[in-house]
Amino acid sequence: MTGLLVSFIFLLFQPTFYVGILCLSLFVSELNSELDQYVYNHVDLPKDFRLIAKARLTNIGSVINQLIMFTTLYIAALYTNTTVLNVLKAYHSQKESLDFLSVLNATKNSMLIVFVIYLYGLQKILRKVTTTNNE
Repeated sequence: MTGLLVSFIFLLFQPTFYVGILCLSLFVSELNSELDQYVYNHVDLPKDFRLIAKARLTNIGSVINQLIMFTTLYIAALYTNTTVLNVLKAYHSQKESLDFLSVLNATKNSMLIVFVIYLYGLQKILRKVTTTNNE
């Protein structure tokens, strides 16, 4: 979890953005490997269901991530009096406009804040579960 947090901090600043992407990719792949290990070794699940459970978790996470990203982009676009369509068109055509860059930066920073809060909550839940299981 600490690695994800450090990656998010790298993502906040333009000079270290690509280092943040690299670190985030590495930590996500490591966490994905741990999730694979957990699902495949979970004896409560039937053997055939383990692969399906892993796919469901991955798909649900992807959908929730997309919903959070587009909701944040929509709110940032509303805040700057533009539309999401204009932002995406400007991004697609590689037009550099301060208006659209500010929307994308606001979206990026908002997403990072949301994910840091989520990680903090998830870490508290995992500690509570670990403490309960050890007792």
